[in-house]
Amino acid sequence: MPSRPARATALVQLAQDMPPAVLAALLGLHLNTVTRWRSRAVTDWTAYLEARTSSRAAAGCEPGSRAVLGHEPSAGRS
Repeated sequence: MPSRPARATALVQLAQDMPPAVLAALLGLHLNTVTRWRSRAVTDWTAYLEARTSSRAAAGCEPGSRAVLGHEPSAGRS
């Protein structure tokens, strides 16, 4: 079983939970390395939400509707 994916996951989790300077000192890593892990750990959903909103608008879905993109609603269903 490869250990690199588990190590990467653990480092990303630690980077989310701890300040980079503390994590670098704790693990003996260079501050630049920990800062890169921190940037990988940050999740920015803005682009995803923007793309989803624009694709729903292009499909003619109303903001509160539960329609699935690419599928026409069945007759008699709401």
